[in-house]
Amino acid sequence: MIIPDKIKIGARDIRVCQVDHLSDDEDRWGDYNPRTGTIRIEAGSPPDMKEEVLLHEVLEAISDIYGLKLKERQVLTISAVLLAIARDNAFLIHVSDK
Repeated sequence: MIIPDKIKIGARDIRVCQVDHLSDDEDRWGDYNPRTGTIRIEAGSPPDMKEEVLLHEVLEAISDIYGLKLKERQVLTISAVLLAIARDNAFLIHVSDK
């Protein structure tokens, strides 16, 4: 998966940035900032981790934009399940060209 520069969620364009040294917290691989409409992903993380973090942060953004108030445990669970479904069923991801 190529990490895009932006993702459209509803009417919003969310910028996606890969940054070095995102945080001093070694367990932090990404974040979503609702004020700037930006998802940041640790640039040095492995490709499969980047996919997982991107999906997690997209769910954080969806929760914020649509007022879902998902708890962190819910986001972690949903993102892990959706990623497993996508990886195990590649045919589900095919999107025709516009």
